Amino acid sequence: MTAPLSETDRFPPALLCVAILVLSLLAGCRSGAELLVPHAALPGTSWRLVAMDGQLLDHYALPTIQFGEEDVNGDTGCNRYSATLELDGASIRIGPIGMTKRACPPPIMDREIRYVEVLASAVRVQVTPDFLVIECAASDAPLRFRREG
Repeated sequence: MTAPLSETDRFPPALLCVAILVLSLLAGCRSGAELLVPHAALPGTSWRLVAMDGQLLDHYALPTIQFGEEDVNGDTGCNRYSATLELDGASIRIGPIGMTKRACPPPIMDREIRYVEVLASAVRVQVTPDFLVIECAASDAPLRFRREG
């Protein structure tokens, strides 16, 4: 006869941490979190990508985005980029996107290519005090960011 499983055997700590992060991302964007008006809330803010294509990103060199009044810029994890920005209510348009041309290891370059492709197809935005969600035509799942600083 085997001994009953302890709580940590049933829910490994790493899995529990991932579950808490996912729930906090969903709660921050969907439930009682205060939605902010994008054109008033975004200028002057900086964000770090935490999920793309429905996958949590948990490694180094994660893309960033900073908002100006009429532009965005950031780091893809490899290259710097900048683009024009148009906001109209919850509608958003980003692009065209210009970038530096450094080469990086394949996993980072692959993520960069996908990030720029998805970001350039941005259509809707939601902002809370801690999270930014950008829905994009090139992806079934939105880009999800956490506020920096």
